[in-house]
Amino acid sequence: MMLVGAHRRADEDVRLREYSPNLDPERFAQHEEFFVHDVRRWARSRFGLALPAARTAVFGVSAGGELALAVGRPRCVTRAGTS
Repeated sequence: MMLVGAHRRADEDVRLREYSPNLDPERFAQHEEFFVHDVRRWARSRFGLALPAARTAVFGVSAGGELALAVGRPRCVTRAGTS
């Protein structure tokens, strides 16, 4: 198992707009793109990881938990193959 962490912004207002899809949908979409695509590409190039999406996870605490749910839920597939 490997965990890849990303630093958060110091400005709480900006961070909450990035983490919460209902506060600023455009800003959230940009941040979601960063996590779903850019961080994965970086980890693949930096560490030679090429795990399929089904073998990855996103997690967080507090506002980071909201981000994890908002980003992960639409992509979530259980072992039974349902969302």
